[in-house]
Amino acid sequence: MGAPQPYHRQLRDPPEPRYNYDDYVSELKSRLQTAHQQAQQSLIKNKEKSKEYYDKTAGQSKLKVGDKVLLFDETVRRGKSRKLSAQWLGPYTVTEIDKVNATIAQECKFVKVHINRLKPFY
Repeated sequence: MGAPQPYHRQLRDPPEPRYNYDDYVSELKSRLQTAHQQAQQSLIKNKEKSKEYYDKTAGQSKLKVGDKVLLFDETVRRGKSRKLSAQWLGPYTVTEIDKVNATIAQECKFVKVHINRLKPFY
């Protein structure tokens, strides 16, 4: 027996990758589309659930044209405490009512506001 033969690897061409960039891009695109569809369906489902919950607690407006109303003041005046400031402005007169909006007469102009910002003036 002679001296052991050193291990020689045969030089071959490197194996071709079975997974290339084009495959990666197409797979990533399909995964992103699936995730987007699932997120969109979840958003619609949660939006409908929120609307049902809101509709249970929200009452219909009892305002009519000609009623006197107070308008909720959402502005924060600089240098004044919100707690000590008046939260309701008015009274104003309702001139028109849509489904969820009311037009009120303020001094010399008409302003359209959401009904949630109004309350009857007694």
